[in-house]
Amino acid sequence: VLGFGLAPYTPSGGTQDFTDVPNTYWAYAYIETGFHAGILSGFDAANCTSHGATYPCYLPNLAITRGQLTKLVVLAGSYPPFTPTGGGQDFSDVPPSYVFYVDIETAYHNGIINGFPDRTFRPNNNIRRDEMAQIVYEGIIHRP
Repeated sequence: VLGFGLAPYTPSGGTQDFTDVPNTYWAYAYIETGFHAGILSGFDAANCTSHGATYPCYLPNLAITRGQLTKLVVLAGSYPPFTPTGGGQDFSDVPPSYVFYVDIETAYHNGIINGFPDRTFRPNNNIRRDEMAQIVYEGIIHRP
C-alpha cells in the first residue's frame, strides 16, 4: 500500500469490511487502505463459503495469482483500460472472456508485463516474488 503512494486508511470505531480481517490482524490497515482506494477487493459469497469463510471475506492467507496482481497494479496506477481492436488477444491463454483480460491487455500495452516466450501469460499461476517485484516496479515505480 505504501509502495503505491497511498496514505494509510484509518477506520473509525474499529469497523472491518471483511469478516476474516479483524482490526487486530497485522495487515488490517494495508488491506483496508487498498480496499477503500478501490485497488483491493474481497471474494464473492461462493468463494468465501468454499474456503470456510463468511461473506464478505478477503481470504488474506490465500496466494495471489499473476492475473490478480496485474489487475491490482493497473488499478493502483490508474491506467486507462485498453482493449485490442476486434477483441484480439496478445496471450494465447488470456481470451477476451477471461475475467482479467482488459487488465492484462492494459498492462501489456503499457510495457508492464511481457509474458512468456510461448505467447502465454499464465494468469492463474501463483505469482513468485521476483515476478511480483518486476510487475510492481514496471507498473508503479518506473511507470512509463
